[in-house]
Amino acid sequence: MSKLLKHDWDDLEVNWLEEDLQQAIIMRMRQRKDHGQWFRIVGDMNAAKRNKSTGAKLKAAGMQTGEPDMRIYVEGGVVCFVELKRTGNKTSEAQDVWHDILTDLGFDVIILTADTPNSAVDAMHDIIDNLMEE
Repeated sequence: MSKLLKHDWDDLEVNWLEEDLQQAIIMRMRQRKDHGQWFRIVGDMNAAKRNKSTGAKLKAAGMQTGEPDMRIYVEGGVVCFVELKRTGNKTSEAQDVWHDILTDLGFDVIILTADTPNSAVDAMHDIIDNLMEE
């Protein structure tokens, strides 16, 4: 979070990590007036670095490698999964498997690609606005 506080959110010179972009997205989406009324957004940190003990506990609790980074719940029973990637990064094999499973079950999986927190936030605004129009 400190990187988000110290730098301009459009600064391409900053080495923004996916977790920085996700924190910015969650923060800004939860500030929307319609958050909690028409939609909810939640995120996971499946890619976070952990020691073996913590990793084993999280796996036992149900966390799985490759699950999408964020979920959007929209009024009317709609759930959309969002995978966040920095521009130029590709999904992992485990992520591709999860995306196929979720799509086969009828869910939308969107790959959001961004370079900066502001571009990530803008893209997520578009995704949520489109989901609520459906």
